[in-house]
Amino acid sequence: LISLVNAMLDASRLETGSIMQNKEKINPADTLKDVLKEHRVLAEQGRINLTEDIQNVSGVLFADPKLFRMIPENLISNALKYTPPGNTVTVRLSETAEVFGSTPSFPGCTIMVQDTGIGIPQAQQHRVFEKMFRADNARHAEAVGTGLGLYTIKIAVETLGGKIWFESIENQGTTFYVFLPFTPESEYKIAS
Repeated sequence: LISLVNAMLDASRLETGSIMQNKEKINPADTLKDVLKEHRVLAEQGRINLTEDIQNVSGVLFADPKLFRMIPENLISNALKYTPPGNTVTVRLSETAEVFGSTPSFPGCTIMVQDTGIGIPQAQQHRVFEKMFRADNARHAEAVGTGLGLYTIKIAVETLGGKIWFESIENQGTTFYVFLPFTPESEYKIAS
């Protein structure tokens, strides 16, 4: 119940833009390595192979560290939750550029979290980022969840100026991608 209330509060604060952000320079690789270290115990308990390919990136994010951290925490936690024992969850960080609509490309980084779990039914994929939504097979898997995690993450990613998307095949797994643009040095020097 406490977890549900906290998740609802986070979602509400992000929705209304009332979440207090304490921006600082973030090295995405360092944060991701810390999050992975915390999730290794869960992976071992679930007998899941947690692999990583974390590349050091040249840019930085000037953002609230808690807001950034919530993204990989939730994605990795979900991947572990919906992946059966003996399977694999892979986490990658790479430097990439992304084009938003007709605008020029932005340098940034992409976080990829790939699992070999239950996947998301094709007919329900359009609802994945809706508030309180859980796919039918996720509910039948008896995994604990609130249906707020991906909804909250999507808002967090958009708050950080990025985008999130996924690919999934039921009974084969899901891959989530998060692209976050680097903050130009001139912007975080002025703010710090």
